[in-house]
Amino acid sequence: MGDQQPTSDDAAWVKMQIDMAVTKEKVDAVLGDVRGIREDLRNVYATKTELREVAEDVAGLKNNVSWLVKAILGAVLTAALGLVLVKGGVPH
Repeated sequence: MGDQQPTSDDAAWVKMQIDMAVTKEKVDAVLGDVRGIREDLRNVYATKTELREVAEDVAGLKNNVSWLVKAILGAVLTAALGLVLVKGGVPH
């Protein structure tokens, strides 16, 4: 029994096992790439989320600065008007 010649079925079985091993290595490599891409996507999403929060903060600061400028202009105009009224108007 030990001296049997390999048959075509035996050769096909060995070839199939080799093909399966090669395929497994390729699948493992692709799976590693997919995991890396998934991690990159998570990082990009986190960056976009953080960027959105920063953009909202900047918009809020712009609104606050606009309000502050309007308040200062109002105070200056009120002071000028008060000065004119206290002094009695424009001299002739």
